[in-house]
This record gives sequence, structure tokens and C-alpha cells, in this order.
Amino acid sequence: MKVLLKFDKGKIVHWEYESKPAPASFRMENELWDETISMFRAQGTYDTYKRLQTKELTPMGAIMANLYKSEGNMYKGMQLMVYSNKFTDLEATVECEY
Repeated sequence: MKVLLKFDKGKIVHWEYESKPAPASFRMENELWDETISMFRAQGTYDTYKRLQTKELTPMGAIMANLYKSEGNMYKGMQLMVYSNKFTDLEATVECEY
């Protein structure tokens, strides 16, 4: 799956979602990336995102455990970590079957 979120003043103002059947070809090295519209991007395994969604893992924990492959301005990303945590809290409220 690929998700693009656009934030303005701490709120999501636009989103795009795309999914493909496994095995999907979404790989950072295969996808074009326009750094003028995106501060950073991250890629992780299904298990990593499952653990984030079920709050078994925090975004910072995933970064520290090297469970993400990421590109972009990580300094700015770290400044926005509070929003990543809030987004993870929101994701945890969505019922999922794994």
C-alpha cells in the first residue's frame, strides 16, 4: 500500500491511498519522489506497520530499531514526531484483522 498525506497547520487536508495485491511493486527505489511536495518518506514491512497500528511499537521505536527505510529531511521529521505519535494513536482506533 502507498499513502500520501498532506498536512496544513497540523491537520490532514488531503490524502491518497493506493494498494496492490501482494507481492506489490511499491519499493522506494522504484518510485519517483518529488521532494518539493514531500518532506520525507518511509518504507517498512507489513509486520512493522502492524506493530505500529497495534501500538506494540512507537514511530521512534521503529526508527531506533532500524525497521524503516527512510529518505528526506530527518531533522524536520524529528521535530514533527509528536504528530507521528498522534497519527499512530488515531490508527490504533481503527479495527483491523491481521
